Amino acid sequence: MKSISSLLKSAPPTTAQKAKLLANKVRELEEIEKRKFIAFVDDGPDSFDVAITLSADAKSVATHTCDCDDGEGFCAHQYAVMSKIKDGPSESADSITIKKLRKKKLTEVEIILDEVSDTDLRSWLQAELAVNKELEFKFKSAFIKTETRLTAREFDEKCAEIIKTTMGKRKTIDPSLLPRILDLVNIVIESGASVFSTHLVSNESYELQVAIGSFHAELQYMLKKTTTRIVTNYKRITEKIGAHILLLSSSDQIKYFHSFAKYLDQGGKNIHFAFQQFIDLLSNLSDEVLVETLSTFSTYKSAFSKLEQTTLISLLDEVEKRDLFSKTSDFFETKRYENAYNLRLMSLLLKAGKYKKVISFCAKAVKENHHAIYSIPYLKLMIPALEAAGEQDEVIDAKFKLFKAQPTYENYMSTKNSNLSADQEEALENEFYKFQLTPNTANYQNLLDLKFNVWMNSERETDVIRKMSSSLTAVFTALPFLPRLYEVDKTQLLKKIIEAIDKSQYSEYEKDDVDALVDFVTSNYSKDDLAPYVRHSFYFGIKNVLFRSFGLIK
Repeated sequence: MKSISSLLKSAPPTTAQKAKLLANKVRELEEIEKRKFIAFVDDGPDSFDVAITLSADAKSVATHTCDCDDGEGFCAHQYAVMSKIKDGPSESADSITIKKLRKKKLTEVEIILDEVSDTDLRSWLQAELAVNKELEFKFKSAFIKTETRLTAREFDEKCAEIIKTTMGKRKTIDPSLLPRILDLVNIVIESGASVFSTHLVSNESYELQVAIGSFHAELQYMLKKTTTRIVTNYKRITEKIGAHILLLSSSDQIKYFHSFAKYLDQGGKNIHFAFQQFIDLLSNLSDEVLVETLSTFSTYKSAFSKLEQTTLISLLDEVEKRDLFSKTSDFFETKRYENAYNLRLMSLLLKAGKYKKVISFCAKAVKENHHAIYSIPYLKLMIPALEAAGEQDEVIDAKFKLFKAQPTYENYMSTKNSNLSADQEEALENEFYKFQLTPNTANYQNLLDLKFNVWMNSERETDVIRKMSSSLTAVFTALPFLPRLYEVDKTQLLKKIIEAIDKSQYSEYEKDDVDALVDFVTSNYSKDDLAPYVRHSFYFGIKNVLFRSFGLIK
């Protein structure tokens, strides 16, 4: 990853020139999280939302986005913001990506405030408040001393006033207005935040939380474009509410999540809102709160249906880490098409001894999969569950299916050693011979391993020698068998090895395999053995090494 300095220097000339002009059009540059910056860039009549995230060492750009849709690379708006981030007091700090801007002891405004009289300031402020509705709103929110417990209805009314005051006669929200709108909304929430500190476990609190969430969603819709600023603002608010939740006792936390879910459900709203809060705070909640809250949520199917696969897997990880799966397993259900989560759940159910659940779901998954390859992980979980349940006939059937889907020597032997009847042994052998060794196919390596091991253990070494000339991959697969094959027919073995080398590209294979093969040949064959295969004066790769080692070529 390149540093900001390197990126700015390598910018295309046209883009660099435009970025230079836009540098003075960068507004609201803010470090919202450590090393994560957001800003607006005014470009003609449009304003674009830029986000730049630096690497952990702050020496390179990790991620970058801009809603101008100007391809996947860096646009002029991003270069303009990067130049502002890099801007610093000296040229000597080139190794530092972010340079702290030095502030004056007093700003110009602070100096004026020190000099202006209270009467003049009051007179000016009254005149401004009379014509500036936005300023009037901020003034009233900051200085009117009334009841500070904000209700959902009051919040909705004030947000409607903010939109009207800020937008004026506009029908849509311009992105440049967004920071002002969010700033005013945050003032409203802060002015009435006591509802979360003193009445968190109440319908009043739940109503306000839903209203705040709904407003941010509506604001995103009104903007007609995606922006990180709204999401970031909402995340900050929910984090503050989460901090209040963690201040509650364990019993009150359980009561909070239970009553919030009940409020949402009775109001016809999806309780996913409450569940997401629970997930966000999960690592900080006690075992008691985790178990009891999942028990509460298990009665609301809608909570489960809205959860994403990554969220569910992280929840399973936390539950397993705390050894609480047996107490919470009733909450978890399988989800169609979410294979990673389903397999994780099945493995935990198997450990917990819930064999019937594992067998039932895995059998269903195998039946519904249109391609056998997708059934492999489910069959691997179903087989030990069937074995633990003592269902031997079903075990054999599942092993046959696994071998057909994944024809490896391990699966072959696992099936063969399952007390098969004579008919079943014949069926397995017939299945074995159906698989054809075709080089340059995806399953070639597995089939080589299967075939060679079966042949070597059934005294059919000549089949191994015969098939080795198909490719150098076959020779390398047979490396463990070479000493034994040498005893069977050393002349034919060398011939097939040379034929395989002639067909192959040396650069395609692992050096360890090549070294092992060369060592075997030089240790077991003589100069006279290899002489018949010398037809040219110059060779590449393995042949070159072999013939030179015997002095057959110079």
